[in-house]
Amino acid sequence: MDSRSNHVTELQAAFPVSEEDLEQYLKHNRMTVNALCAAAALMAIRAYEKKNDVLVSWAYHGRDDLLYNHSVATCLKDLPLAMSFDRIDSPMALITEVKSQIREGLAYLDDPYIPETTAVGVNDAFRIRSMGILQSERGIEGIPTERLRPVNKDRANTLMSMAITKNPEGKHILSLLYADQRYRRQSAERFMELYRQCILDLIRG
Repeated sequence: MDSRSNHVTELQAAFPVSEEDLEQYLKHNRMTVNALCAAAALMAIRAYEKKNDVLVSWAYHGRDDLLYNHSVATCLKDLPLAMSFDRIDSPMALITEVKSQIREGLAYLDDPYIPETTAVGVNDAFRIRSMGILQSERGIEGIPTERLRPVNKDRANTLMSMAITKNPEGKHILSLLYADQRYRRQSAERFMELYRQCILDLIRG
């Protein structure tokens, strides 16, 4: 916290269960990988911080209108998930509440739930993004893609962000990006392992 450096470090880890077990779980519970990973993030932050009231945000692709279906522009929108674990008595209760909040969030997604601020520690939200195959897509209908480095120097303004992507083989990969002048690497590694364990705990019940 004694530096204004904006450098970001990325940690990657394999998804803690097989693709087959993941698909079976999602189908059985009628949920998306985004919802599962958001629920796991809430669990992990609660365990790590030892607090029962937790707020995260998740990224919605924003293509809720047919007008945007073939849009090249980024349409990502942040939507909130807030949990009071005093009211949650089981993993299934957590999943049910997460799914309910996601539905409500999509119903009112034009409202600015999470205000922008430059104050560290105020309105901070752990961000979860599931980008699917977009991360490793080679091109769309013959149009080649090119990876660009962001021009904005304020790369670490989210402080910490978890992305769930797929590698070229179609397997899910967890990626944790964090402002390395604000978090020790050992802390980030410990949180990543805790996050993977929470995903595993949810799937295995």
